[in-house]
Amino acid sequence: MQLASLRKRLAGALDGHSEAIEQHIAQVTAAKRFAGIERAFSTALHSQFNDIECRFEVPLKELGLKNFFPGRNSGRVDCYLPGTATALEYKAVRLPRAKSGPAYDTIQLISDHKRLLYSKTLKQGFLVIFLYGDIVAMARSAGSLYRNFHNQMFVDCSEPSLDRMLFRGPEAKELGWSQPWHKPSPPKWIAAVKRGNVGAVAISVFDE
Repeated sequence: MQLASLRKRLAGALDGHSEAIEQHIAQVTAAKRFAGIERAFSTALHSQFNDIECRFEVPLKELGLKNFFPGRNSGRVDCYLPGTATALEYKAVRLPRAKSGPAYDTIQLISDHKRLLYSKTLKQGFLVIFLYGDIVAMARSAGSLYRNFHNQMFVDCSEPSLDRMLFRGPEAKELGWSQPWHKPSPPKWIAAVKRGNVGAVAISVFDE
């Protein structure tokens, strides 16, 4: 799968499901929970995959991949497309954060990036970040949405505690998160989509 195709599918997913996703987010956050937010987004995206073969929650070992998250050895790829040897890793990120400090999702995204980048079997890999929260709602365009997301990652990667987990240096630099982003549009290897109060960013790992 190419980035342009994934962007089109993300747009279709949010066009058809953004209101339902927003309702789910409102319900769970009102109950001070975050259960099912990522699944609400990914289910919407998978509704756009009717024309391709998909496998979900595929064990890393089956694809020859490693888990780079600190303290973990096993794991699963969120979505695998056998026809094009494409893997997708999902993460739902709230902007602004519910808690301060370098959040779990930043470290997870960096480790997922390494997982896909160092693969010897994949032809394509994407990080798909589903975004929600007040900062997402205030973004005026997909470009400003990406800029808000990128700059939050930059702030996270500047935190000294990430040094101790070996995730601040080259790993952040590969993703571009070692510097802030000021341009109106994302880099060519990144697609951003915004609909209402929710959005998505897709990062093409092998095209950076």
